[in-house]
Amino acid sequence: MKRLKILLLSLLTCILILLAGYKYIYHIPGKNFLVKNTRAVYVNENFNRKSIKPLEELLVKIGEESQIEDLKKEKKYIKNIYILYFGRMELLNEHRVGVLDPGLFYPLFKSRLGKYFEKSGDYYILKEKYREKYSSGKEVFLKGYRGYFLVSDSKSDFEGVLSNIGETNENLIALKKRNKDNIFGKLLIDFSGTKGELWGLKGSVLTGNYESEKLSMDNKLVGEGDIIELFKNQPEERKMGKYLGENRIYISSSDFGKAAEIFTASIPKEQKVIFDIWESFSGASVEEFLGDIDGEIVGDIEKNQWIIPLKETKRFEKLFMILGKSKRLKIGNISLMIQGNNIYQGKEKLSPGIGGTLSKDQFFQGDISLDLLDRSFSEESKISIKGRAENDYLNLHTELGEETLDDILSKIKK
Repeated sequence: MKRLKILLLSLLTCILILLAGYKYIYHIPGKNFLVKNTRAVYVNENFNRKSIKPLEELLVKIGEESQIEDLKKEKKYIKNIYILYFGRMELLNEHRVGVLDPGLFYPLFKSRLGKYFEKSGDYYILKEKYREKYSSGKEVFLKGYRGYFLVSDSKSDFEGVLSNIGETNENLIALKKRNKDNIFGKLLIDFSGTKGELWGLKGSVLTGNYESEKLSMDNKLVGEGDIIELFKNQPEERKMGKYLGENRIYISSSDFGKAAEIFTASIPKEQKVIFDIWESFSGASVEEFLGDIDGEIVGDIEKNQWIIPLKETKRFEKLFMILGKSKRLKIGNISLMIQGNNIYQGKEKLSPGIGGTLSKDQFFQGDISLDLLDRSFSEESKISIKGRAENDYLNLHTELGEETLDDILSKIKK
């Protein structure tokens, strides 16, 4: 009996050592796959521990409730999910690699590969009979690596990841630490080498949720310096709040002139000649003109009417006179008028709307009917966007209501 206890204790010790070795030596951290050439990554860590309630509600909403039971069964076997995207922003979907971490279920997963995949050298290839259903007829390659399974339709993309393990994208890793996510995970985008970086933005973190028949998304634009401060420092007095309403956009900034300076910095030098011509013609730079805006702009995108309050009108009045007008100017479909300390755009002045309250750190408000963008949408389909500045990021919060989701789903099913 004593010998049996010693044997069982030894066996248990060996199992614990193997598990510890697997977890801390063989199994590498998921962040190691965020290699230097990764442009964006979808991350869903601790997937097996998250509540599926939001996803469950959404599946019911879209008529896919039959998938819920399968999801509940398979969820416990999936610890972490990563989808890596490479290349230029507009071509991200063409170069991607999925990384699946089954945790301690890795041996079980590997033993089941034969059902869907066949071995071919160092890779497994999705069997032909499953390709139409799962990959639109394309070849799909799978490879095991240090406790993970990598999936892609391109061997070169595979090697692009594996050959760079150890050389990570530190910007994406820093972004990954932000935003506690839910069952939907989060999408991280690195702005290095883009106009966003020239504006002072490092990247974005997109998360989503579905609750009480509403789909919401938060996009944190992470940055530093002037671009964040421009939107953090809001006008002390919100004079334009009374103009808020349906199909209207509100934008505010402490210094629109500085904002113009930041955004024009990303324009190639040879294209900036137009700004030099403007300054010679008008007697002031674009930044100086926009610097005269008194912190807020409101526009009705349905009626194409805008109101722009000014700190002073001298520069704009001089421009109107140069163009042979007094305080009214018409250029094509653009009709401008200076009245008091405001510039109005449109055939008629923008009238006050239903009004609304803006939070202290809010720089954007938009409540838009989607039928203005696409006539196939109903008038009830609306989208609401609020922009807020916090610490070192700008957050764009978007909400789609029940009618909007119903409208979108009906189009998808057609």
